[in-house]
Amino acid sequence: MIRQSILAVLLISYTVCGVISGEDRMEEKIEETKRYYVATEEYCSMEDLGEMDYYLFCHTEMSTDVGPVEFASVLINDRTQTVDGAKELYQDFKERLSLEEEEDEGEGGKTEIFYISPDCKWVVTQKWSEHQTINTQMLFYEKEKVKEKETETREGVYPILIVKDEETYQEMEEGQYNKLLELKKKIGYGKMNAQGDMYAGTNIEDSLLIIGTIKDGTEQWRYDLAEIKKKAREIRKNRGYEENSGLGVWIEQFEGNEEEGWMVVQAGPSSFFRIAYPSGEVIYLGEYLYSPCFSPDGKYLAYSGVDYSNVVGMELDEQEQLPLQGVYIKEMETGKTAYMEWDRLPENRSFIWIKKESFEEYMGDTGTNK
Repeated sequence: MIRQSILAVLLISYTVCGVISGEDRMEEKIEETKRYYVATEEYCSMEDLGEMDYYLFCHTEMSTDVGPVEFASVLINDRTQTVDGAKELYQDFKERLSLEEEEDEGEGGKTEIFYISPDCKWVVTQKWSEHQTINTQMLFYEKEKVKEKETETREGVYPILIVKDEETYQEMEEGQYNKLLELKKKIGYGKMNAQGDMYAGTNIEDSLLIIGTIKDGTEQWRYDLAEIKKKAREIRKNRGYEENSGLGVWIEQFEGNEEEGWMVVQAGPSSFFRIAYPSGEVIYLGEYLYSPCFSPDGKYLAYSGVDYSNVVGMELDEQEQLPLQGVYIKEMETGKTAYMEWDRLPENRSFIWIKKESFEEYMGDTGTNK
């Protein structure tokens, strides 16, 4: 593939230049390029996955050495070759919103999209100002602004939330949102389902996963996380990494209703599982699949390279063995995995799968991808 050819040329160039110039860091550059060259042979391009029924929205909070977190978003489809191409498609999408022109004020102070509904009707943007103490959100419906909301971040950001209502989407009512906050405090860190009527959280103290209804806070299902934690410890021990502290479990994706559903969870710093309810069936998904998000039809799994919160505390030898930094999309049936290099370490990253027909209707063409 083209990417491997480029890396091979770079490897040869670095080696020749290193011999000629004798640069001190040339050996380091050569080793780094070797690692990228070998690793990328394991992955394919987006085109190799074939035509997809979705576009993928990726929102990223990017760590910086100094100053506040930077915010970045991209849009990916089956013809996207690089992150730069994904950024161009995102900018093309963003330009169709009725946004006023603005100068980049630094400190993450430019308006960026952080949510797109799967039917492409609703878009939520955010802008940070006053050294990230003020968060301004705007809600758009069919490209037109319908709401603006400013929050003092010292009191916590209260986001505009869009929930699914059968086959359409709508803004979550304030009363329902307040009930969601109450349930979060009761259950613990977790995720809301797409319909906005159920919440799954992990009670760290009691090592439980609990699902409750947002309307009245009724508990619907609970699961003891002890076995998943044990499995995660065994996996890491077999990989040569001992865990001396208690392993946390975090819910990454929650899909379901009062009768049945499933969650994707991260156990400890690297292990990922899918848990179905009410059966309690557990499927081990793999290691280092950060911010995992299955497509609605289950055909694809999008995930990210390690983020800041997970890499902190890792031993140096494990950090050196981590998958390449960037965005991954795995085709579940074949196991083929497309990789897009994005070499900066994210603070955190999230994905939303968007219906292809809805996206292209929004763009007013047949899938522009610059």
